Formats: sequence, structure tokens, C-alpha cells
Amino acid sequence: VALRRTNEAIMIVGTVLFLLGIAVFFSTNTAFPMLSLSGQYEAAKTEAERAMLLAASQTMITLFKVNAFMVSYVIVSAAWLLIAAVMLRSKVFSKLTAVVGIMAGAAGIVAEMLEHISETFHTIAIFLYFAAIVFLLLWVVLSGRRLYNLGANSHKA
Repeated sequence: VALRRTNEAIMIVGTVLFLLGIAVFFSTNTAFPMLSLSGQYEAAKTEAERAMLLAASQTMITLFKVNAFMVSYVIVSAAWLLIAAVMLRSKVFSKLTAVVGIMAGAAGIVAEMLEHISETFHTIAIFLYFAAIVFLLLWVVLSGRRLYNLGANSHKA
């Protein structure tokens, strides 16, 4: 009973962290407004309109807070780590699925730390960012496949 409550608490914290990380990502990411501005620039008819849109784009670039964006990345990676740790203790998911999720979260966090420690670690950080993406993709596929199988088996019963 105590282990179940601990797992539930960890899942709640992981879910809250994930949602918080996503909220920080969307609130600090200027890519979506930049996409809109680029479409408006393409449709602009006059040089005055283009100049205004270029100024607005420059403002978006200035407003982009890379540190807030990176914090969102660490928060989401920590959520993956927590959720995968609960999966590791679960009988529902395989150990492979859980370990891949742990690797996704850990690679993301370590990459972020290495990137900010020193420029000497940038190459390793980039490698770990890509590894995190690969691990995340694999984790999502393995988790999704397991959830699909559980759903299919519950309909047969």
C-alpha cells in the first residue's frame, strides 16, 4: 500500500512537472508568432509593411528567452524521468520501456547541464540531446504499444 501511494505521488509530481514544462515552453517560445509574421511578410504588398513586419520579427527574436526555454526542457525531462521510474516498478510495463524512458529524461537533463558548464562540452551535449530524442521516441512507441495491447485485451475480456 505504501509503495502504491509513493508511486501515485511520484506520478502526480511527474504529471504536474510535465504540464508546467509545457506551459513554460509555449509561453516563452516565439516560434509560433514568428511563423505568423513570416506569412504576413510574404503577403505584404508594400515596403512599409515589410519594414514593420521585420521590426516585429526582430522584437520577437529579442523577446525570446532561451534560458526559460531550456528550463522548460529540464522540467519536462525530469517529468519523463519520474514517470519512467514509476514504470520501472510497475508490472504493467517492461523493464526495457522504463529504462528507455529513464535514459530519455537523464540524457536531456545531463545535456542541458553540460551545455552550460563549459564550451568544451558542447559536442557531448549535442550528442546527448539527440540521444534524448531517440530514447524519447522509442519510449513513446514502446509505451504506446503496451497501452494499445492492454486496451485490446480489455475489449476481448
